[in-house]
Amino acid sequence: MIKMLTAGKIQSYMNRPHGMRLSRCLGFAVLGAVLLTGCGGAGTTSNPNTQTKILVTYTGPAASTTDIRNFQTSFWENLRASDRCGGCHDPASATPQTPYFARSDNVNLAYSAIMDNAANSLISAVSGLPYIDRSQASQSHMITKVRGPHNCWLGASQASICGDVINAFIDNWLGTSGTGSTKQIQLTPPSTLVDPGASKNYPAVTATGVTNFMTLPTPATSLYNLLNTHCAGCHVSTARLPQAPFFAESDATRAYNELKSSQKIDLDTPANSRIVVRVRDGAHNCWDPANCAGNASELQTAVAAFAASLAATPVASDLLYSKALKLSDAIIANGGNRYENNVIALYEFKRGTGNTAFDTSGVVPALDLSLSGNPGDISWLRGYGLQFKGAGKAQGSVVNSKKLFNAIKDIGEYSLETWVTAANVTQAGPAHIISYMGTANDRNFTLGQVLYEFTYHNRTNATLGDGGPASMTTNNAIQAHGATQHVVVTVDPVNGKQIYVNGIRVLQDASSSGTLVNWDNNFAFVLGNDQGRSKPWAGQIRLVAIHNRALSQTQITQNFKVGVGAKFFMLFNVKAHTCPGNTNASQCSDYIMFEASEFDNYSYLFTNPKFIRLSNDPLTANIRIRGMRLGMNGKEVAVGQAYRNIDVTINTTDNITAGVPLSALGTTIASQKGANGDEFFLTFEQLIAVSTHDYTEPGATGVLIDPAAPNLAPKPLGSDIGVRTFDEINAAMKALTGVDPYAGTAPNRIIDEYNTVKQQLPSVENMSGFLSAHQMGVAQLSISYCNALVNDPSKRSTFFGGFNFAASVDMAFNTAGGDSAEKNQVVNALYNKMIGLPGTGTALTTAPSLAEVKGILIGPASVNTNNIFDRLYSGCQSNTRLDGSPRNPACVQDSARTQAMLKAMCAATLGSAAMLVQ
Repeated sequence: MIKMLTAGKIQSYMNRPHGMRLSRCLGFAVLGAVLLTGCGGAGTTSNPNTQTKILVTYTGPAASTTDIRNFQTSFWENLRASDRCGGCHDPASATPQTPYFARSDNVNLAYSAIMDNAANSLISAVSGLPYIDRSQASQSHMITKVRGPHNCWLGASQASICGDVINAFIDNWLGTSGTGSTKQIQLTPPSTLVDPGASKNYPAVTATGVTNFMTLPTPATSLYNLLNTHCAGCHVSTARLPQAPFFAESDATRAYNELKSSQKIDLDTPANSRIVVRVRDGAHNCWDPANCAGNASELQTAVAAFAASLAATPVASDLLYSKALKLSDAIIANGGNRYENNVIALYEFKRGTGNTAFDTSGVVPALDLSLSGNPGDISWLRGYGLQFKGAGKAQGSVVNSKKLFNAIKDIGEYSLETWVTAANVTQAGPAHIISYMGTANDRNFTLGQVLYEFTYHNRTNATLGDGGPASMTTNNAIQAHGATQHVVVTVDPVNGKQIYVNGIRVLQDASSSGTLVNWDNNFAFVLGNDQGRSKPWAGQIRLVAIHNRALSQTQITQNFKVGVGAKFFMLFNVKAHTCPGNTNASQCSDYIMFEASEFDNYSYLFTNPKFIRLSNDPLTANIRIRGMRLGMNGKEVAVGQAYRNIDVTINTTDNITAGVPLSALGTTIASQKGANGDEFFLTFEQLIAVSTHDYTEPGATGVLIDPAAPNLAPKPLGSDIGVRTFDEINAAMKALTGVDPYAGTAPNRIIDEYNTVKQQLPSVENMSGFLSAHQMGVAQLSISYCNALVNDPSKRSTFFGGFNFAASVDMAFNTAGGDSAEKNQVVNALYNKMIGLPGTGTALTTAPSLAEVKGILIGPASVNTNNIFDRLYSGCQSNTRLDGSPRNPACVQDSARTQAMLKAMCAATLGSAAMLVQ
């Protein structure tokens, strides 16, 4: 059975000038094997556009109906060139191939060829799809064929982009002026129903697990020996600064249990184990700093040997579970019901790879964007989007950017729409998110970010050449924070500039309203930076659309509610529980449907669960759904169980064919094997009266406590202080050191280190949520900033004054002088610029005093072996590390050691609570 959900992409391009429509054409065959015998060979061929387009002027009869006229202007005219479809699907071509929908002699015959009922019936019998599906364009055989891939003008690897463009052509043709077309998303059952697959789990007998933990692949190379030998400096309970989990304990059973409970190893995919990833990708405490990859390989080999000893076990037999799905089994649900009647440029960033972001609006010329910058400056996001991290940009050519000028200038109004996530709230300048500009002082428009706010420049006859003065969202609005946000700017001569964030108008500025008569057509459209790469913006862009009309509040709200990114409907079959024993395929087609998406490169987002029946038979008895949990790869996930407390009864009077909501909550769960490998399922404590499963939470005592019972301990008061979050930490370190995190070349910049440790930094201000792992991330980042500060001759001289950086340790710090002026010069500089009131050395009321900081860094007296300086100095003299192990090569108290000790004292100060606590 098939259900239809209204989720259409609304488009109508019929009111556009002919010159605005795409005249480039796409060569491909539209019929299946039953009808195809030529036109380039097999269905996986491509027909790249490598020659000048040859388009014969049309001299045939006029279109005989309105629909044929729309077909002509929006579809046929864009696909009939000889280097496109006209190369085959024209009887006058060198290799004529039916159907002749691209013939240039008669548009009425071309229309008849593609809409012929007999031919459509034949192809539908083969592929299940008509040439053109007038209710859901994306389900047209023509689109699925070219996505096959088949004869995409960009090459076979870009077939999905060609499919999107053809989809736009069909939408343009079928759209109704003013209201647009509506496509339907078909809810079709998964083609196959499978039970959750088996996965590897720890041995039921602890002793067996401990033995394997200590001996595989050999005792010397086992997980236990590697962790105990190389990680015991931190990951044991007796460490000077103990770091949980304590998987390096000398007690093998305790170490094993710590490793098991913390889920730091992936039994199914050893390379994804956290203990491997941290060393391999984060260079976390490698025991051979010159060979972190080799150290990670040793750990991975040990994990793989341990995992190989385990047999995959099926899902627990006492669980009530649904059928299983992968994302590839789900129904693509993105892009539905967007208002796009007047879109002239559209970027959905679906490609996921390469150096080009394609304009899939279907309006000529295609304003494709070239990605440029240092390696790592721009990366593709799973789930659609681009992430900007450095000085890169995505820019269109000046020639193709003229499309915006031609479509907007004379009309005098437009809208810029985007979904963005700012990486931090310290960007200024403003940082350029989206621009149509020339030099730094010449632009037609720019959407930017200044700290917490969005800014907008728009050039009119009443502004300067740079579109100034800029409009800015109010200082109290805090619009540009770290969440994904829908931002729309509308411009028209009556209302001026209006900015909407998440569907709400946050600014209206008519002070510089006027005409666009002084717009310049020699500018270029660019994302993530200005043309000269001097105004980089850091964050994610998931969609950009330019409309040549000012969107209304209703249209903006409509697009905001649709959302963004790759979204899926996941249908988990539960018929075995709702209709046990019923084998009739046309009855009890019952599912729990989730909206799912790849939240980021590391996790999935599940929202809006519903119970839905796809068959037409009525519900004959109530269904109770209680205690629902998400499962992945054969077992319930450890965290993110937002639905375990639901208790919903589906009544016989409910509209089950439309779907009955089960919860308004959403949840994220960590990816384990990636989108292509992760398998999902659901478990239940109860699903109708006869299907129940008694569930005990891990670690539960089995004793239920009445929350209203007397004599319970009072809830602790919240802390008056908190910690800085990840972006605030980075911003604070940047301000305190004066170091630009984007300076240098990827992947060796501070911003690259920040992106590596970002997930290890606090994400909330709550002091009770601060973990030892957070402090390790802070330490890594502070070391990076201090390293850059001391390595820069200009910055270090400004910071530390006349300190002799080129001298040996004894001379630079005047060690013979005990509590020397040279040592105090360093301490005073660090205190004055990182802890005390700037430039005064005066202590803040709640900050440590200068004497306290001095005691930690160089000691309160001439000799104090517990301070940082003396420990580093004596360790070098004795040629031993802080943990007592010998140094190799030997330590030398030279100028390099002088700078290393400066970096250590700087990092200890910068990464301290004085910076972190707020």
